[in-house]
Amino acid sequence: MSMGRKFKGCLIGSALGDAVGELAFKYQTEEKLRLNIEDSDRLRYTDDTAMAIGLAESLIEKEGEIDQEHIGDTFRKNYREEPWRGYGQGPPKIFRMVEKEGMKYVEGASTLFGGEGSKGNGSAMRIAPVGIFFSKDDSIYEKAAKTAEVTHTHPLGKDGAALLASAVGKAAVSDKISTKEFVKELEEKAKTKKLTDSLILISKLLEQDVKREKAAEELGTSVLIEKSVPYAIFSFLKDIETYEKALMNAIMVPGDRDTIGAMTGGLSGAFLGVKAPPDTWIDKLEDVDYLKELADQLYTIFEKRYERKR
Repeated sequence: MSMGRKFKGCLIGSALGDAVGELAFKYQTEEKLRLNIEDSDRLRYTDDTAMAIGLAESLIEKEGEIDQEHIGDTFRKNYREEPWRGYGQGPPKIFRMVEKEGMKYVEGASTLFGGEGSKGNGSAMRIAPVGIFFSKDDSIYEKAAKTAEVTHTHPLGKDGAALLASAVGKAAVSDKISTKEFVKELEEKAKTKKLTDSLILISKLLEQDVKREKAAEELGTSVLIEKSVPYAIFSFLKDIETYEKALMNAIMVPGDRDTIGAMTGGLSGAFLGVKAPPDTWIDKLEDVDYLKELADQLYTIFEKRYERKR
């Protein structure tokens, strides 16, 4: 499968996961959720996708370079245009500090939560474009961590985002995946004990073929990054050949459904490509043409940087 199709699959898969996950808060059974999707004219995304779009836009404008101030400025501009997307409290606080006190974004982010920085999953929910763009770059972990600390300076906030980006990258460059090897590679990259332990647990849960409800209890599905990134990875790996099944694993359990949906959807889309989600869902996705355009522009830069050097 061409990488171009995987770029589209990743960005659209993540946005769909976000939009369908948001609906899942209202429709607690899969049957009711699917009926509502059929009846909906438009599938609307949240801040998860708005910030993923911001990352993609910054990567495109900077020709694939990570510029933290430019990323922050892009986030801030998009927030000002659409503050109703459902942003958490962290980014707006950072934006105000940048505007009123002249702080750098990382400096502002480092003041949150008593100076510990955020360990929420906001740094990971938006990571899909970073993961697929740097999928053939040995420094993918470090580059993703650098994008994370624009808003999340806690070690877990950076580790979770960088691990998810690494997972997206691995999914994108793979035609087949051994779940055991996939998780093992992530374990070797992890820099925090909590996420390392959760990755080890993922392997055990997959080996035991547990139901998603049990895995959600064991791994967690909250807004904390160490309680959501592992479950997103589990959701993807449990039903690795089917976008819809992987997504339903992510969103049909209690928790941060839209964000875990976005993370799982990005993983599945990066692996299976743009044809994996149902066409009827894609057609209803808000701003889908713009997402396709961003994917094409990212792929063009990616091709110049990585494919033509071989």
